[in-house]
Amino acid sequence: MTASLTPRKEEQLARALSQYDRLQTFFPRVESRATFLLGTDVGLATLTILNYHLDHQNVWLMLCGSACLLAFLVGMAFAFSTFFTHLKGAAVSSLIYFGDVAALKPVDYFHKARAASMDDMLDDALCQVWRNSEILNQKFKRVKASFVATAIAIPLWIAFLAISVAQTGTLPIFKAG
Repeated sequence: MTASLTPRKEEQLARALSQYDRLQTFFPRVESRATFLLGTDVGLATLTILNYHLDHQNVWLMLCGSACLLAFLVGMAFAFSTFFTHLKGAAVSSLIYFGDVAALKPVDYFHKARAASMDDMLDDALCQVWRNSEILNQKFKRVKASFVATAIAIPLWIAFLAISVAQTGTLPIFKAG
């Protein structure tokens, strides 16, 4: 009777590992979005800072500049936090998660991997799918928050530029001195 269950377990393990592999393809996608948002926020915040002068007496210019800088900083914080997700939380050591594998001596890993039953490997694979889904969900939420902060900052940045042009007669990005 156990022989008839073996192919089923093998198929389940193959599906779980396939799902795990598919899930891994989403990490570079979310992190590339975070990289883009971080670069955009840093670049536009830098331009704002370079053109933000306290000697300007225009309250609207100061408010727009300060508000867009704050929104850019919030966007940067969320984008940056995307790269540092909390990875602890697994109650059981994994034979799939690279951090747990690397913590073992080679001989111990070989012994544990060979001794693992099909059920052990299936549970491990399913646990990794669940945990990586949890981490990926956290990353997507942070990128979304970064995007929202950047989307709020850009109109404020444009207003900052427009008020500055109205006040000085020149686009502050290109002014010298």
